[in-house]
Amino acid sequence: MVGRKSELPSPNEYAVNSALPQVKALWAASTRMLEVTLLNDSVIPADTPLVLVMSGVFTPETATPQGEIIVTTFDKLAVRSTVPQSTRGGQIIDGPTAFAIPKIVPGCIEGAKRWSPFNCCPGAVSDVTLSFIVCGKVPTGGKLLVELPGGWDMDEQPKVLLRTPVYHNKPFTATWDRKQHTLEVCLGNGGKFIATKTKVILTIQRVKNPDKETLFSAVSAANDTSAAARLTTLSASGGVIDGPSKLEVARISELRESDFEIIIKVLDADAAENGTYKYGQDLRLACGRGHLELVREWVSRGCNPNAGDGAKVLAEVYRLHHVPLPPITLQALLKRGPKSSPAVAASLANDPQALSKWREVNAPAIVTSAQLLHREVPIRIARRIVDLENLPDELPNAKPIVSLREQLLDSFDRLMSCPLPANLATEHEFMELHRDIRKQHATMHGNIAEAVQALEYEPQGLSESLDNFYNSRIGIRMLVDQHIAAQTPTQGFTGIVADECSPVQIAQGIVNKVKPLWQESLKGEQLPEIRVNGDVGATYRYIPQHIEIVLTEVFKNAVINSVAAGASTPPPVTVLISGGPHGVCMKVSDLGGGMTRKKANALSNYYHTATSPSSSGYDPVADVLERRASGLDFSDSFGLRIAQLYAKYFGGELAIMPMEGHGVDTYIYMNCLTGASELK
Repeated sequence: MVGRKSELPSPNEYAVNSALPQVKALWAASTRMLEVTLLNDSVIPADTPLVLVMSGVFTPETATPQGEIIVTTFDKLAVRSTVPQSTRGGQIIDGPTAFAIPKIVPGCIEGAKRWSPFNCCPGAVSDVTLSFIVCGKVPTGGKLLVELPGGWDMDEQPKVLLRTPVYHNKPFTATWDRKQHTLEVCLGNGGKFIATKTKVILTIQRVKNPDKETLFSAVSAANDTSAAARLTTLSASGGVIDGPSKLEVARISELRESDFEIIIKVLDADAAENGTYKYGQDLRLACGRGHLELVREWVSRGCNPNAGDGAKVLAEVYRLHHVPLPPITLQALLKRGPKSSPAVAASLANDPQALSKWREVNAPAIVTSAQLLHREVPIRIARRIVDLENLPDELPNAKPIVSLREQLLDSFDRLMSCPLPANLATEHEFMELHRDIRKQHATMHGNIAEAVQALEYEPQGLSESLDNFYNSRIGIRMLVDQHIAAQTPTQGFTGIVADECSPVQIAQGIVNKVKPLWQESLKGEQLPEIRVNGDVGATYRYIPQHIEIVLTEVFKNAVINSVAAGASTPPPVTVLISGGPHGVCMKVSDLGGGMTRKKANALSNYYHTATSPSSSGYDPVADVLERRASGLDFSDSFGLRIAQLYAKYFGGELAIMPMEGHGVDTYIYMNCLTGASELK
């Protein structure tokens, strides 16, 4: 087994290969020669292709350039190979022939991350994860060998889960050799193997950390091999496929006695009176409600709730993301901000002085609405930060996600540092801060798309995690937009909600706006005609911007399909809109030849639609139509998936129905907004 040199055959031992013809082999370490002798009077005819397989070969532990191996065949050797070649006897049949040996690069297992336990406390028992990409196929019966430095321990047969595109947390047999400090994971038989360039996540359950604090780092691993873990992939017979690859081992411990002292003090009943421990009451409430995970998060992440650095911001994030937010019904949304009658809204139109006076009269309602935002938005941003940290696989460590998380932390800190609005002046400053943050977040979609595009395969839970993230983003925008719109009364609207919303008019308006944008982007291709049919007078209560966002993405998909048909004049796209008092249904149809069901499902999949961020600054939740429709190379990320989220936000639906050989029908159903509709 790799790493146990005492188990290698000595120069005086024979290794017998069971394959025909049978051979015996003798390795002389001093002369670095391997002698292979045919047994049982075996004969190999001339011009016979040979494959010689040597199992259990140790690759050099340091990098070596490409070299060569010399092979010679004899009819018989007069002496053993331990004697210098010049004194040998026997007739040479063929050779010596030189064969190239590939360059040896130890640790070429790609993407191997550090040995990462969830809890880095001394003596703690927790699960440990290790992710990497294999460069060489691990065959049926192959093995993964993990060698650990001293201090770590586990059961002799720990439970191990393997996660690949084929296996989703599949349990495998593992053996822990406490003496050699190695964990051997066997894939077993039954056709189980790991293909080349496969990303693997290995989870070992109930691993015991060292009892004493240990500082493992890349520097210590470079100076002392005992401070680093090593990962090697092996064949069924124990031959090295790839590795060993060095891994940094997590530092033990991030939890110190001083952290225990802080927790004890903040949980002390008298600490609430002391401003130094102002989070004490929050922690006690968390513990009292059984939210002990909150305390664990604070401590395991090294967050001192009373520190004057970034740890304090993180502590607030982890505190607030647990704070419950009741669902906001349409009635609650419409209560945000001041109210005005249609007559008042008409009188204020195009009269800045009258509007300013109206705002002064309604200052209490405006300030109250801003105070609600001051409380709720940081909680929602905290949830988005935690959502990023809980993304599956290695996404939380991807550079674009790390950058996005830092951006959100900065926004969270700025919002928390902003004083509570008390009058129109401070409300104005607060909303200017929101506008500035929204500008900074304009690249947020590009960060996520870039990180997802870099994935080797679609990790389990990706769709759910990103749905939560984008739903939260949609919710924040809706709350802020409602507050702003309510301060400028408009006839037929209560904030951003239209009392009589006409989907037919919205659809026709989108077509008129995007025609010049899309025609320019098609570079000579003819834009298909988009025909909108339906009753213009059919109206219902809804948020027009949501309909606009959904239809824009669906129209883009239909245009793609029509242009792809390859006709000199692309077939038209037809839009049919109909509805009643409870909801509206829209059908967008193209005659582009259709597609398979699998391909249709991929259109609304994050992983399959991720592309590099476009130079147009495309953002599927942007409040400006041009930023959602421009750059029509039709490869912008997540468009239809985001459209589905908007359609479902108030209980609606978006479904894509392909007809192979004909076209694609996309159905959109949206509820009429009532008091029972909920915002997330």
